[in-house]
Amino acid sequence: MKNLMAFATGQSRFHVVKNLSQDTLKNKWAESCVGVEFVLNFLRSNVGIDSPVLLSSPFLVVAIAYFCHARNYRLSADEAEHLKYWVLAANAKGRYSRGSSETILDQDLALIRDGEGVAALL
Repeated sequence: MKNLMAFATGQSRFHVVKNLSQDTLKNKWAESCVGVEFVLNFLRSNVGIDSPVLLSSPFLVVAIAYFCHARNYRLSADEAEHLKYWVLAANAKGRYSRGSSETILDQDLALIRDGEGVAALL
């Protein structure tokens, strides 16, 4: 559901869901499913993480899916390598596993929404 909110609104909180039409939610649901599938393949193929259980927080999937979606699922080799580094660092340090995890996720989503690259996330 957090992924759906990110795709529909560019942030992770549910307080604006009442302003979204049913059609918007349906369309964004389909897009967010594509995003999750892409992320799981990226994690498996590029990062070596073959199960979401190995992630310190499911919010990592949301951030990566939103980032890849913002890039139309086309990452350069450098971008993929930097994203891999960010995933490993964020996972190891528990980026979304401490207090204010939604606030941190919203900050990351805002950077992505504003067109920032992986360097800004680092």
